[in-house]
Amino acid sequence: MAHKLGFTHPDEAVVYIERLYKLFDSSDCTLLEINPISQDINGKVVCMDCKMNFDDNAAFRQKEIFAQRDWSQEDERDVKASKAGLNYIGLDGNIGCLDHQRGLSMSNDWRSTRVRREWCDEPDNFEVTPHGQHLTWITPSTCQGTMAALNTV
Repeated sequence: MAHKLGFTHPDEAVVYIERLYKLFDSSDCTLLEINPISQDINGKVVCMDCKMNFDDNAAFRQKEIFAQRDWSQEDERDVKASKAGLNYIGLDGNIGCLDHQRGLSMSNDWRSTRVRREWCDEPDNFEVTPHGQHLTWITPSTCQGTMAALNTV
């Protein structure tokens, strides 16, 4: 890979890429984006910019990483939902969807598709209740902060 990327010192690049993989694997990353990765005039590999996302379910294993979380960089709706124990996905529409299964709800669940067709609108967000939690345990006040200004729920 280092040869194909055009590194003048591919051995150093290989070591660097291996370290990035180990970092990704050991810290429960869901995204490790390096753009650009470069070399200086001496052939030293340099990460110019990096973005990392971590699996929220791994917070108990990655306490040091999650202690550095900057809530001001996140969508206010996501922060409110997280503090309420909900798994929230913000979108650009005006229909709120509350469901147990994010994957089916967001892709091809017939109920979501039917709502979209009948109301001619797009989903604003999905709130996924914690595994095993019954929908009736979610109170209107819990949803109110994250489902503001919706036409349909």
